[in-house]
Amino acid sequence: MSIRLIRQESETPNVSNHDDARMVRYAYGGYDGFVKNRGQEIGYAISGASFVVQSGVINLQGWEVEVDANGVSIPTSASVTNKQYYSVYLEVNCATDTAEIKSLTDPAGYPEISESDDLTQNTIGTARLLLYHFTATGGVIADIEKMVQGISYVDEIVAEINQRLDEMGFKEASSENGGIVLQNGWEDVASPKFSVARMAKMAVMETMYVETSSAVTVSGNRITNVKNPIAILSEKFRPKKTIIANGSLSVDTSFLPYYFDVTITINTDGTITSSTPTGSASSPIYPVSEEHKAKIQCSNVGWELP
Repeated sequence: MSIRLIRQESETPNVSNHDDARMVRYAYGGYDGFVKNRGQEIGYAISGASFVVQSGVINLQGWEVEVDANGVSIPTSASVTNKQYYSVYLEVNCATDTAEIKSLTDPAGYPEISESDDLTQNTIGTARLLLYHFTATGGVIADIEKMVQGISYVDEIVAEINQRLDEMGFKEASSENGGIVLQNGWEDVASPKFSVARMAKMAVMETMYVETSSAVTVSGNRITNVKNPIAILSEKFRPKKTIIANGSLSVDTSFLPYYFDVTITINTDGTITSSTPTGSASSPIYPVSEEHKAKIQCSNVGWELP
């Protein structure tokens, strides 16, 4: 037969444990370890001179092994008075379809566990997974270190990635979450638009847009004052050195809105300021009011963080 549909309807099941192991292996994302919230999660106990691996389920290359409530005991010898180093490990042997928890000991240091076969490729191979290190001296067990890890589920992995990205600064800030705060004199700005993204040691102000009815003063056809500072960045977004960028300021005229070039400055203390335009409009400018607001905007400005 050249092709086989796994789990096809059949009176004679043709699904092998190797088929199941491959499915489980990749369902766990290829990770080995113990299954969380199952039994004692492969904990440990000390019973006299014995080290006991407690209950739980361990996945090794898709081969799940369950340790029951009795656990698995690793005896040490009270008659051996020199310190002995123990490596406790799980072994899955596909040639015999068996699983065992074993140990190796050495007086000089923790023994290395033999390299595993790839059980997806080698269907009669043997794989091993280190579970614990501990020492024993005259039957007294000490220096216990759990080496096997719990397998994280997808939602946990995603949460860890997001947390790590957040800690590295890969997070967007806006006026709503405190990334940028408007300063005195700009209280009339109802819906400021600020978007600042941080990526490691760089930050980018993707958008800055404010409309004001009071913070820009017009006399005749000239803008005589822009109240500064406009806003302030939170400390984690402040630039390593002062940043100068091009922006625009628009105000209504008796015909169409007139656009002035302005300089936007992002200072090391986080304050954002705008220069007062030196030019005049070609026709008289309406006084800035609720009906004729001044608009200041700037975009795509990047800087290095301290």
